[in-house]
Amino acid sequence: LKSKRVKVDYFAFHGHRPFGVWPDAHDMYTALDAFAKEGVRIHVSEFTVPQNQPIIGPVRSGRWNDQLQAEFYERYYTVCFSHPDVDVINMWGIGPNTWQDGSGLLDENYNPKPAFDVLKNLFFNKWHTQTSGNLSAGGSTTQRAFYGEYEISINLPNEQTARATFNFPTNSPGEIRLKLNSETGALERL
Repeated sequence: LKSKRVKVDYFAFHGHRPFGVWPDAHDMYTALDAFAKEGVRIHVSEFTVPQNQPIIGPVRSGRWNDQLQAEFYERYYTVCFSHPDVDVINMWGIGPNTWQDGSGLLDENYNPKPAFDVLKNLFFNKWHTQTSGNLSAGGSTTQRAFYGEYEISINLPNEQTARATFNFPTNSPGEIRLKLNSETGALERL
């Protein structure tokens, strides 16, 4: 494709292959880096971990169960989330009736399994920025945040609140500058 000058938007590999493998995080990064080095974005498709099967690989042994599945999801998703070229993990089978026994995030009664709770915690707590603070006398503050969409509100001395919504994209310079429009009371991005 490169020799024909065809631009590849992304490469997707099956997240369930090989079945039952628990790879080392370093090995995962090495594989992800190989695609990134080629300038290709990465998607993980058909991610699933069946239960009641043997675990293979260098990290764990035994058989998959609810707790090990949850631990694996946390590690796998964290490695993928931390890699700058991974854009998507496509979960394959959420409910109890999936193509592989026990691979869904819900049990037979449609209640969340431990893997569901782990992912919920990652998405809405660990990888979610919610912070507050006070502005310096010069009107600035420093906060660490993930890339994404944000809403900011500032309580003004006149007891009004100025608000703004903005996107902090991955290719941004790492700094967001806002200015208070004194006429409208709105925050505007500079």
